[in-house]
Amino acid sequence: MNIKYVLSNSLPPLAWLSVLDSASNSLVVTHGRNVEVNDNYFVEGVWNGCFSEGNFHDTDCFFGTGCKIFDNELIFVSSASTTDFLYYFNDNNKFSISNSMPLLLAHKNDRLDPDYKQYHLINKSITYGIYGYHSRIPTLNNHIERIMYFNIRVSQAGIRLLEKSIPPAFTNFDEYRSYLYHNYRLIYENIKDSSRNYEIDILSTQSRGYDTTAINAIASKFHIDNTFTVGQSKAIGQWVTTDSKYQGNDDGTDICGKINIHCTKISRKSYENGFPNEHLFYCSMHRADDANMIGLLNLISKTSVLLTGVLGEIWSPKQKQLEFGKDFVDSTLKRGDIGLHGLAEIRLHYGFIQFPLPYIGARRQIELTKITDAPEMSSWRLNNDYDRPIPRRIAEEAGIPREMFGQVKMASLVEFPDPPIPFSNELKNEYFEYLISRKLLNKTQLKLLPIIYKINTFIHFSSPRRYRLIYFMERLISKILRKRFKFTPLLINLNGSLFCFCVNRQVRKYAKLLS
Repeated sequence: MNIKYVLSNSLPPLAWLSVLDSASNSLVVTHGRNVEVNDNYFVEGVWNGCFSEGNFHDTDCFFGTGCKIFDNELIFVSSASTTDFLYYFNDNNKFSISNSMPLLLAHKNDRLDPDYKQYHLINKSITYGIYGYHSRIPTLNNHIERIMYFNIRVSQAGIRLLEKSIPPAFTNFDEYRSYLYHNYRLIYENIKDSSRNYEIDILSTQSRGYDTTAINAIASKFHIDNTFTVGQSKAIGQWVTTDSKYQGNDDGTDICGKINIHCTKISRKSYENGFPNEHLFYCSMHRADDANMIGLLNLISKTSVLLTGVLGEIWSPKQKQLEFGKDFVDSTLKRGDIGLHGLAEIRLHYGFIQFPLPYIGARRQIELTKITDAPEMSSWRLNNDYDRPIPRRIAEEAGIPREMFGQVKMASLVEFPDPPIPFSNELKNEYFEYLISRKLLNKTQLKLLPIIYKINTFIHFSSPRRYRLIYFMERLISKILRKRFKFTPLLINLNGSLFCFCVNRQVRKYAKLLS
């Protein structure tokens, strides 16, 4: 196979686009400056193996994206998590694939379809797990495919999805903890491998919750270059636009002090001081809930790995997990929410690889839940509504006092009202012009947006304690209909429109670069 690498300093540092021409048996990879390339593989990622050998296609502990090159086949490798994806299409003897949807669409001279109203549902489907998510994304010309978790083998025999290997079964806490520590050590050695062309920093986040505390208790045994914490958490029952008076204390500085790691405090509302790349958040997800990361992103100075606590809900007792659905506890990596799933495009620009550590061994969720509920964990069980014995034991045995973390469920994400609209004025005005030109919104509705947001707030946050009239009306109608009834928020047809608009906006930028 003839392989040609094309370095583009105009592309985001970690972005890549690969085009395989089967007629000429040639592979052309256009990539950003921090994608590692050689004759055997190209990669922007980390894994539990020797970097120079490049066997990231053969492990369940790989985070990032890349491709392993063999004589007669290619194996494109996606992250062993649900936070990042590969996008591809196959047409006229050419197989094109990228870790950026807008970049692939620009190469294909295609766009998302402004008349398609279900993009937000496609995005949310990742919570259904690696077998249940929607992989096909409609476009103006046809569609592209999105791949989550699986690898893709491309050969003369065709295209085939490959399962990643399954971790061993865990029968007790010590086996699981040993597996976490062992694989994290191997990944750390991979990150710091001297054969890499680029040095990589290890960054992390720290809250007063369970997940980041356990993660940093593990990672601090090796080295963390910097950890970020927010002083205040998301207020329960409030949009970010109205929660200033109700935020809680989520400052993890003291926890970092207990395990001797450096901590930098950031504001979860840093976007209020400038939001130049806002549209990139909407290129991966239809909501910008992860905009709380802006303060962190602005401090990234070189290629980095970012440790996060995504999927920490699998450390909850079974009864708590079942609140997400009766079939939640299985091996398919279902999610309780889409937190930190909106970074897939913007991370390519800022140059970081998201490494959600709870995904190590996560395919054994059934066994992990049994360990959580086992008698051996009773000493680390609080028996309240926010109780995760596994991360508590990891953290406490690392020297973090019980009372410092995991007492109250909090979150630092920023939850904007529905339907989503941009925060920055320039992007907002551009988006409104787009909606009006496409006749998705008229000028009267535009003026009524403040009222529409209030009505949607009543519907979204109705409960026995707040907006009780809405809550009891829904209960009454449910009894009459003999099935669950919920009022539909206004302008729900726009929930996927901002995603479509921002993706196509970025497609135009990439098209100019590729030309």
